[in-house]
Formats: sequence, structure tokens, C-alpha cells
Amino acid sequence: MAQKKRDRGRLEKAGNTSLPANIAPVVAATSQAASGAIGTQASEEALKLSRHDKRKIQRRPTLIDYDTGGIDGKFGKGTRRAIRSWQRDNGLAKSGYLNSAQLAQLERASAKKYAIWDAKPKRYYDKKGCLREPNGRVVKGRTTLCDLSAIFQ
Repeated sequence: MAQKKRDRGRLEKAGNTSLPANIAPVVAATSQAASGAIGTQASEEALKLSRHDKRKIQRRPTLIDYDTGGIDGKFGKGTRRAIRSWQRDNGLAKSGYLNSAQLAQLERASAKKYAIWDAKPKRYYDKKGCLREPNGRVVKGRTTLCDLSAIFQ
């Protein structure tokens, strides 16, 4: 990579404006960074994502077969690795951070699977704090109170 930059510098000094094919990717990456197309920590913070938003974003790579290591609303190592893999597979600079354009692209890529997932009934918590399946059955093993109510349902 350093060799490519040196070659580009020599060509520019010589007044040659056409760049060889092997240097074009370096120039493209440099212009991509200059235009703000690379996701950075600052660009991701500018999105002002709540924890709920982060959960929704973590679900999207998971639905399109990128393992985030869990959906908890915190962008940890697993989420960053999944985002980098998705960026690599889509020809984007691998930073592990998203900007608004990449987020929109991720949403488009996972839209069908997300719509199917979103339409499915979800587990919920009742008034007592017991986790229930969509059919109303208590999920056992959470608390003693919930386990007792599961016996009598």
C-alpha cells in the first residue's frame, strides 16, 4: 500500500494525470474517506442512536447471517465484527462503524427478512413480571413466582 502511494506521488509530480489501474483503488479509498463515506465513531455518534435503535440495528445483520454475538443494544466486539464483515462483503471500507448511508444500505439489504421477523408474535411480560409466550404460556425457569403460575395454567 505504501508503494502505491509513492507511485501516485511520483506520477503527480511528473504531471501525469492518468493513474495506473493498480493505484486506482487507493485513490478511490482516499476520495471515499474525504467524502465521509467511511463509517467512523463520530459519524455513528452523530446518528444519536438509542439503545432500542441499536437493538434494531443489531437484529438486521443477524437476520442476514452475520453473527453479532447477541442483541443487547450495546455495540461490542461481536457487533463491530459483524458490521466489518457486512461492509467487506458489500465493497465498503471496513471500519466496524456505520454512517447514515451505510445504515440505510443495511436496512435495504435486510428489509424483507426484518419485515417477516417483525410480523411474528413476540414474547411479552405480564402484570406479575412473568415472561410469556405469544400463546400466553409462562416461560419456566425465570422466577419461582412465575414457575408456580405456570403449574396452575
